[in-house]
Amino acid sequence: MRIITRGDVDGIMCATLLRAVGIAHEMVQAHPKDVQDGKISVTADDIVCNLPYLPECGMWFDHHISEESEGRAPEQFKGAYGLAPSAARLVYEYFIKEYPELKRFENFLKVVDRFDSATLTKDDVKNPSGAMLLAFIIDPRTGLGYKHDYTISNKQLTDMMPDLLLKHSPEEILQMADIKQRVDYYFESQKAAAVLYARYSQLKGTVIVTDFREVAEIPPANRFLVYILPGFETATVSVRLSIVRGGGKVSIQVGSNIFNPCKVNIGQLMAEYGGGGHKGAGTCQMLTSELDKTLIEIVKRLSI
Repeated sequence: MRIITRGDVDGIMCATLLRAVGIAHEMVQAHPKDVQDGKISVTADDIVCNLPYLPECGMWFDHHISEESEGRAPEQFKGAYGLAPSAARLVYEYFIKEYPELKRFENFLKVVDRFDSATLTKDDVKNPSGAMLLAFIIDPRTGLGYKHDYTISNKQLTDMMPDLLLKHSPEEILQMADIKQRVDYYFESQKAAAVLYARYSQLKGTVIVTDFREVAEIPPANRFLVYILPGFETATVSVRLSIVRGGGKVSIQVGSNIFNPCKVNIGQLMAEYGGGGHKGAGTCQMLTSELDKTLIEIVKRLSI
């Protein structure tokens, strides 16, 4: 069977577990927006993970609350849907009784749970190591994909990651040349990223608005970096704006401050604007011409 999932650490862990139990072999990366817009075709031989439900799929695993709130979760399907720290956790729980050998992934899965649900410490953000560092390296929101002079592309890296996780520990993977190249660059870019976030971010009440629409190149950065920068300690949520390449659209990424959480259900709020997500994080896209008015609305609704 084929796995259709996001190219993030949760999606990659889903693919790793499904390959470990021997029911899937090929991973196809997809964005939730492509699923919502009907751009992804599936069959009964496909397993959809960490993405909105597609009626034609053979199995479905997801934990994004906006699916249920918009009535898109079916009454009957093969797989698992529900509140969980990660979609990979649902895959694990679904198969663990029949495949107890999956327990060897438990330690990394715990990190995936913490990473995907953003239950991190400030030290995780400042000084990530081991499995947590690998999660940040894999995470597309870190921004490593903006750099194009690696020996292999980010897509190639994420495509090969399930095979690596089946055979090696996170610590061993971090020492591999293709990965270490990214690790070194990640740490080098943190100081530059901190300066950039400070320059392009404004605190509007309790909302940090970071406008990267005019920034040609964003240094790779820990996605929680902005919450530990001086001057933003009172913020409860961040809104990051960036241009969607070739579409005349703006991507809006909203995240609750994991150290001072926002009270608003962000996933449900983003679903109202055609996106989705979790209680603590979500995204949506819109036409550039609609941004100014909508941004004012979103900031106001987040300021509770």
